Parts: sequence; C-alpha cells; structure tokens
Amino acid sequence: MTTPITLKERPMRIPLIPVLAFAAVAASAIGLTSCSSSDGGDRAASDSTEVVMFSPTSSHPYLAAAIAGATEQLEADGYTLTAVENNFDQTEQDTQVQQYLASGEKPAGIIWWPADSSAGIASLSRLHQLGVPIVQMNQTPLPESEEYFTAYAGVNDTLNGQVGGQLAISARDTLLEDGFTLHSDGGNVLQVTGPPSYAATTNRLAGFANSTADAGFNVVGTLNADSLTPDAAYNVVAQSLQGFLAKGVDIVYGLDDNLAAGAAKALAEAGVQPGKDVAVVSSTCYDLAKNTVDGTFFATGLTSPDYEGLIAASTLATLIGNGGTTDGDEYEFPADPDSLPDLERTPAKYNYLPNPPITGAFDDPATAATNVASFKLWGQGIDQLCNF
Repeated sequence: MTTPITLKERPMRIPLIPVLAFAAVAASAIGLTSCSSSDGGDRAASDSTEVVMFSPTSSHPYLAAAIAGATEQLEADGYTLTAVENNFDQTEQDTQVQQYLASGEKPAGIIWWPADSSAGIASLSRLHQLGVPIVQMNQTPLPESEEYFTAYAGVNDTLNGQVGGQLAISARDTLLEDGFTLHSDGGNVLQVTGPPSYAATTNRLAGFANSTADAGFNVVGTLNADSLTPDAAYNVVAQSLQGFLAKGVDIVYGLDDNLAAGAAKALAEAGVQPGKDVAVVSSTCYDLAKNTVDGTFFATGLTSPDYEGLIAASTLATLIGNGGTTDGDEYEFPADPDSLPDLERTPAKYNYLPNPPITGAFDDPATAATNVASFKLWGQGIDQLCNF
C-alpha cells in the first residue's frame, strides 16, 4: 500500500534528482540499479525498487514540478525515480525506449508520459513486454493503447476544457450584468490553443465545445501556438488579431495561463485591455495565478503538476504492490478544499485529477485578489499549487 504524503510536508521547489540523459552509446553504460525492495512489498514482476519515468523535458516548469511530486511520493513508498527526458520529441523518446530495453534492466514499474499519445503507442507496446505495471500520465491514452498500460493517472484534459467553457459562460454572464454590449447575441470567442498534434489541445477544445454547446457562443477563430509558452501565443495572436478585432472579441479562451497570458499581451498592445474590455479565461493556472489575482484574467482552472506527479506515483506504487490489479473504469479524485483524498484505494483504469475553477472578478482587482487568496485544494493554496 502506498504511504501518501501531503505537499505541506515538503518545500514546493524541490531540487530534481539528476536526470539520466541517454546518449547514443551502449545502453549497458546506463548504470541503473537493481536491488531488493526496502519495504518487503510484493513486487510481482521485478525485485527492483527503481521506477523509470519517460517524459518530456523538465526545462518546462510544469514537467519539473510533476517530476518533483512523483519523486517525493515514490521515495515515501520506498522507490527511486529515474527520469528519462526528451525535448517534446516522440522520435527521441522512441530511441530512449529502445536503448533502455537493450540494457536488459527490469524496473519495478514505469511512468509513461508520451511526447505524442498516438505516435508513442509503438514504444508503449514495447515497454509493456517487460511485464511490469505501467502508469500513463498527463496525455490521455487513445483506445488502441489500452492493452499496453495498467492504469492512467493524471489530468483529464476534456474536463479541463469543460471547466474552461463553464468559465467562459460565467464571464459572458458577468459582462452582461456589467452592462456590456456583446458583439453577437451569444458573445464572440477567440480560442488560443497549443500545437494541434498535442493531445491536450484536441481534448480541451472538445471539452470546451461540449460544455458550451447550448451557450450560443460565436467562435470567431482558433489559433494554434507552436508551443505552450506565452511568447508562442503572443506571436500567433499578434499576427492576426486585427482581423478578429474587426469582428469583435468578447471572450478569449486560453488552453492554459501561459497561452492566455500571451494572448492578453497582444490584446493590450492593440489597445484592448484584458479585464476591462475583454474577458480572458484559462484552464490551468501558472505562476501563482497572478493574472487572475490582478484581474487580467476573469478565471482559470486548477491543475497542479505536483499533485499530478503525486497521484501518478501513488497509483503506480499501489499497482506494484497488488500485482497490477485495477477496479472500475474511471475515478475522479474529489476536489476537497481541505483533505488529501485516499491514495491507497485500488486504482481504476483511468484516475483523474479534479480541475476546480479559480474565479477572480471582472474589472475589480481587489475582489479578484480576495477570491483567489481564499482558494484551496487538498489543504493547499495558490502559493503551493500554482507556484511553478
């Protein structure tokens, strides 16, 4: 059984363990450890206490925080984590998997964060042949990959998009209450998202569309940034913003705070002030949710990378201990503001983080700051959960 920790027990900016960088050399030079379990638990398919995590690079702050959360939880459960990182490149990740398999090592379990959910299935199927529990995280698996992983534990990007849609509806209602005249009967929406090949982009847009199907929104455009950074969003929005402003924009939906921030900067430079002239909403907070605190954004959603790493790790530790047994199809961890949920429960096939909304205010920074400061999830506030 896992030994759940709470984020209160550790500093939020944890130095990461050294990351294994697989070079184009013999995989036997990796030097991975293999030893007996320190806690005497049932390892089922391996006597190792090492968990290997294949993921995109920790140079992205979300990845760094997620790896830190996973590392802490695994250490609490008697395991060590080796992170094998790629530069959001599935071809690079495929090579790393091939080199790891050639080493002959067999870990206690694997955490799999694919660079591309679809293109990564071949590598996932190869890892499956090791016969150890595999937990996929962050990128929702495709149906054709279900036989290759034991469980999924992480964000539900469809849910995140649904929350973004609900926040957009709330923003539209607030605009009307404040006496705004919308540019269409239901309001004009500009969507700013990530690369179209990234699963989160597809799933969040689908969730947004699902939750706003009856809202009467007029989506005037969907812009895909080439990466999940403010600069990438700024560049793509600035290039075409005048055409959208000619139609009128009431609400901007950003896939996450980084993309929403880039869009907000482009709007401000064009003389349209976010939080006064247009409502901006997001699905995932960043950087202490500062844009929601200061009123630039109307609202955002809470997807904590520390918590995502924690539930992926605790799910894997449970699966290692119970021989890979799951119970049920889906489970969503409750969004309790005060208490950490039961991490020792037998995992479902799909185990989802909640994405509670963080609503600030429109054209009222003081109220926005007060609202955000009162937000908590599992006993932690914005200073912990969005501090990356």
